[in-house]
Amino acid sequence: MNEYSLLRWEIFNPPIDAKLPLGILTFSPAFTHPNIPTEALMLLPKTQCTHGLLRTIEAHPDIAQNCIVGLFVTDPFLNLPRIARDLMNIGVQWVTNLPTISQHEEEFSTLVDDVGFGVKAEMAALIQLANAGMKTMASASNVSDAAVIISANPDAVFVLPSLRNLSAGFTSLTTRTLRLKSMREALGRHGYAGPVMGLLEREEAEKPRTSYAMGGAILRPQELHIPT
Repeated sequence: MNEYSLLRWEIFNPPIDAKLPLGILTFSPAFTHPNIPTEALMLLPKTQCTHGLLRTIEAHPDIAQNCIVGLFVTDPFLNLPRIARDLMNIGVQWVTNLPTISQHEEEFSTLVDDVGFGVKAEMAALIQLANAGMKTMASASNVSDAAVIISANPDAVFVLPSLRNLSAGFTSLTTRTLRLKSMREALGRHGYAGPVMGLLEREEAEKPRTSYAMGGAILRPQELHIPT
Protein backbone atom coordinates (compact mmCIF):
# COMPACT_ATOMS: atom_id res chain seq x y z
CA MET A 1 0.00 0.00 0.00
CA ASN A 2 1.31 3.45 -0.92
CA GLU A 3 1.08 6.43 1.41
CA TYR A 4 0.83 10.18 0.89
CA SER A 5 2.44 12.19 3.67
CA LEU A 6 0.88 15.38 5.02
CA LEU A 7 1.73 17.63 7.93
CA ARG A 8 -0.66 18.50 10.75
CA TRP A 9 0.04 21.57 12.88
CA GLU A 10 -1.99 21.53 16.10
CA ILE A 11 -3.52 24.82 17.25
CA PHE A 12 -2.92 24.99 20.99
CA ASN A 13 -4.96 27.02 23.47
CA PRO A 14 -6.29 29.62 21.00
CA PRO A 15 -8.19 32.69 22.22
CA ILE A 16 -11.71 31.53 23.07
CA ASP A 17 -13.44 34.18 20.98
CA ALA A 18 -11.36 33.37 17.88
CA LYS A 19 -13.32 30.18 17.11
CA LEU A 20 -10.33 28.68 15.32
CA PRO A 21 -10.17 25.09 14.05
CA LEU A 22 -8.08 22.48 15.86
CA GLY A 23 -5.14 22.44 13.43
CA ILE A 24 -3.60 23.24 10.07
CA LEU A 25 -3.14 20.66 7.31
CA THR A 26 -0.37 21.14 4.72
CA PHE A 27 1.70 19.10 2.31
CA SER A 28 4.96 17.68 3.65
CA PRO A 29 8.42 18.53 2.25
CA ALA A 30 9.90 16.46 -0.57
CA PHE A 31 12.47 15.07 1.88
CA THR A 32 13.59 15.33 5.49
CA HIS A 33 17.00 16.19 6.92
CA PRO A 34 18.12 15.80 10.54
CA ASN A 35 19.75 19.25 10.58
CA ILE A 36 17.13 21.25 8.66
CA PRO A 37 13.81 22.08 10.30
CA THR A 38 10.63 21.06 8.52
CA GLU A 39 9.52 24.70 8.53
CA ALA A 40 12.49 25.51 6.27
CA LEU A 41 12.25 22.43 4.04
CA MET A 42 8.66 23.34 3.14
CA LEU A 43 10.03 26.29 1.16
CA LEU A 44 11.86 23.99 -1.26
CA PRO A 45 10.14 23.10 -4.54
CA LYS A 46 7.95 20.00 -4.60
CA THR A 47 6.12 18.72 -7.65
CA GLN A 48 2.32 18.85 -7.41
CA CYS A 49 2.46 19.86 -3.76
CA THR A 50 -0.85 21.71 -3.55
CA HIS A 51 -2.65 19.49 -6.07
CA GLY A 52 -1.49 16.39 -4.18
CA LEU A 53 -2.77 17.83 -0.93
CA LEU A 54 -6.15 18.71 -2.44
CA ARG A 55 -6.53 15.28 -4.08
CA THR A 56 -5.76 13.59 -0.76
CA ILE A 57 -8.31 15.74 1.07
CA GLU A 58 -10.89 14.99 -1.62
CA ALA A 59 -10.28 11.24 -1.21
CA HIS A 60 -10.15 11.43 2.62
CA PRO A 61 -12.28 14.43 3.62
CA ASP A 62 -12.37 13.38 7.27
CA ILE A 63 -8.69 14.32 7.74
CA ALA A 64 -9.44 17.97 6.99
CA GLN A 65 -12.43 18.37 9.27
CA ASN A 66 -11.96 21.21 11.78
CA CYS A 67 -8.66 22.12 10.11
CA ILE A 68 -7.25 25.08 8.24
CA VAL A 69 -5.89 23.96 4.87
CA GLY A 70 -2.49 25.40 4.00
CA LEU A 71 -1.96 26.12 0.30
CA PHE A 72 0.90 27.37 -1.84
CA VAL A 73 -1.51 30.04 -2.98
CA THR A 74 0.65 31.69 -5.67
CA ASP A 75 0.75 28.52 -7.78
CA PRO A 76 -0.41 29.98 -11.14
CA PHE A 77 -2.29 26.79 -12.00
CA LEU A 78 -4.69 27.04 -9.05
CA ASN A 79 -8.31 27.96 -9.65
CA LEU A 80 -8.92 29.58 -6.27
CA PRO A 81 -12.71 30.08 -6.50
CA ARG A 82 -13.11 26.43 -7.49
CA ILE A 83 -10.80 25.29 -4.67
CA ALA A 84 -12.83 27.35 -2.20
CA ARG A 85 -16.06 25.79 -3.45
CA ASP A 86 -14.67 22.25 -3.31
CA LEU A 87 -13.26 22.70 0.19
CA MET A 88 -16.44 24.24 1.55
CA ASN A 89 -18.47 21.41 -0.01
CA ILE A 90 -16.61 18.93 2.24
CA GLY A 91 -16.88 21.14 5.33
CA VAL A 92 -13.53 22.99 5.26
CA GLN A 93 -14.04 26.66 6.11
CA TRP A 94 -10.51 27.98 6.62
CA VAL A 95 -7.40 28.40 4.45
CA THR A 96 -3.93 29.87 4.92
CA ASN A 97 -0.94 30.75 2.75
CA LEU A 98 1.43 28.09 4.04
CA PRO A 99 4.23 27.85 3.01
CA THR A 100 4.81 31.59 2.71
CA ILE A 101 7.44 33.59 0.86
CA SER A 102 7.46 35.93 3.86
CA GLN A 103 9.92 33.57 5.58
CA HIS A 104 12.61 34.62 3.10
CA GLU A 105 14.66 37.76 3.59
CA GLU A 106 12.90 41.01 2.81
CA GLU A 107 15.08 41.68 -0.25
CA PHE A 108 14.23 38.33 -1.84
CA SER A 109 10.57 38.73 -1.00
CA THR A 110 10.55 42.11 -2.75
CA LEU A 111 12.13 40.60 -5.86
CA VAL A 112 9.53 37.85 -6.17
CA ASP A 113 6.77 40.39 -5.53
CA ASP A 114 7.84 42.04 -8.77
CA VAL A 115 7.02 38.85 -10.70
CA GLY A 116 3.78 38.05 -8.90
CA PHE A 117 4.93 35.38 -6.45
CA GLY A 118 5.51 37.40 -3.29
CA VAL A 119 3.57 38.28 -0.19
CA LYS A 120 1.36 40.76 -2.07
CA ALA A 121 0.28 37.93 -4.37
CA GLU A 122 -0.31 35.64 -1.39
CA MET A 123 -2.55 38.22 0.27
CA ALA A 124 -4.39 38.82 -3.02
CA ALA A 125 -5.05 35.06 -3.15
CA LEU A 126 -6.40 35.11 0.42
CA ILE A 127 -8.72 37.94 -0.59
CA GLN A 128 -10.02 35.81 -3.48
CA LEU A 129 -10.62 32.90 -1.13
CA ALA A 130 -12.34 35.14 1.42
CA ASN A 131 -14.56 36.61 -1.30
CA ALA A 132 -15.55 33.04 -2.16
CA GLY A 133 -16.79 32.58 1.42
CA MET A 134 -13.79 31.18 3.31
CA LYS A 135 -12.15 32.36 6.51
CA THR A 136 -8.45 33.12 6.20
CA MET A 137 -5.35 32.90 8.35
CA ALA A 138 -2.42 34.96 7.03
CA SER A 139 0.90 33.16 7.54
CA ALA A 140 3.91 35.48 7.63
CA SER A 141 7.34 36.10 9.09
CA ASN A 142 8.67 39.51 8.05
CA VAL A 143 7.35 42.32 10.25
CA SER A 144 7.71 44.62 7.23
CA ASP A 145 4.82 42.70 5.63
CA ALA A 146 2.33 43.95 8.26
CA ALA A 147 0.64 46.52 6.00
CA VAL A 148 0.22 43.99 3.20
CA ILE A 149 -1.21 41.46 5.64
CA ILE A 150 -3.77 43.98 6.87
CA SER A 151 -4.86 44.59 3.26
CA ALA A 152 -6.19 41.02 3.17
CA ASN A 153 -8.29 41.53 6.34
CA PRO A 154 -7.41 38.05 7.70
CA ASP A 155 -9.36 36.39 10.49
CA ALA A 156 -6.12 35.30 12.18
CA VAL A 157 -2.34 35.59 11.70
CA PHE A 158 0.34 32.90 12.11
CA VAL A 159 3.89 34.17 12.69
CA LEU A 160 6.65 31.77 11.59
CA PRO A 161 10.41 31.93 12.11
CA SER A 162 12.37 33.40 9.22
CA LEU A 163 14.48 31.18 6.99
CA ARG A 164 17.58 32.90 8.34
CA ASN A 165 16.60 31.99 11.90
CA LEU A 166 16.13 28.37 10.82
CA SER A 167 19.47 28.09 9.01
CA ALA A 168 21.26 26.60 12.03
CA GLY A 169 18.35 24.48 13.27
CA PHE A 170 15.08 25.29 14.96
CA THR A 171 15.26 28.76 16.46
CA SER A 172 15.08 29.59 20.16
CA LEU A 173 11.90 30.43 22.03
CA THR A 174 13.30 33.88 22.78
CA THR A 175 13.82 34.65 19.09
CA ARG A 176 10.36 33.39 18.19
CA THR A 177 8.72 35.37 21.00
CA LEU A 178 10.47 38.60 20.00
CA ARG A 179 9.35 38.19 16.38
CA LEU A 180 5.79 37.47 17.51
CA LYS A 181 5.77 40.57 19.73
CA SER A 182 7.13 42.75 16.93
CA MET A 183 4.53 41.45 14.48
CA ARG A 184 1.69 42.01 16.96
CA GLU A 185 2.84 45.58 17.51
CA ALA A 186 3.16 46.23 13.77
CA LEU A 187 -0.27 44.78 13.02
CA GLY A 188 -1.76 46.72 15.92
CA ARG A 189 -0.42 49.98 14.51
CA HIS A 190 -2.45 49.21 11.39
CA GLY A 191 -5.59 48.59 13.45
CA TYR A 192 -5.57 44.78 13.55
CA ALA A 193 -7.02 43.30 16.76
CA GLY A 194 -7.48 39.61 15.82
CA PRO A 195 -5.50 36.59 17.04
CA VAL A 196 -1.76 36.53 16.25
CA MET A 197 -0.12 33.22 17.11
CA GLY A 198 3.45 31.99 17.07
CA LEU A 199 5.11 28.59 16.75
CA LEU A 200 5.92 26.43 19.77
CA GLU A 201 7.44 23.07 20.56
CA ARG A 202 4.93 20.84 22.36
CA GLU A 203 6.98 20.82 25.56
CA GLU A 204 7.06 24.63 25.49
CA ALA A 205 3.28 24.80 25.06
CA GLU A 206 2.73 22.57 28.08
CA LYS A 207 4.31 25.20 30.33
CA PRO A 208 1.33 27.42 31.27
CA ARG A 209 3.32 30.67 31.45
CA THR A 210 4.71 30.14 27.94
CA SER A 211 1.42 29.34 26.24
CA TYR A 212 -0.34 32.20 28.07
CA ALA A 213 2.33 34.70 27.01
CA MET A 214 2.00 33.55 23.40
CA GLY A 215 -1.77 34.08 23.49
CA GLY A 216 -2.34 30.65 22.01
CA ALA A 217 0.06 29.02 19.61
CA ILE A 218 0.55 26.61 16.76
CA LEU A 219 2.67 23.56 17.48
CA ARG A 220 5.42 22.31 15.22
CA PRO A 221 4.03 19.95 12.56
CA GLN A 222 3.72 16.20 12.84
CA GLU A 223 3.62 13.82 9.87
CA LEU A 224 0.31 12.32 8.93
CA HIS A 225 0.48 9.27 6.63
CA ILE A 226 -2.57 8.70 4.44
CA PRO A 227 -3.10 5.44 2.50
CA THR A 228 -3.53 5.98 -1.25
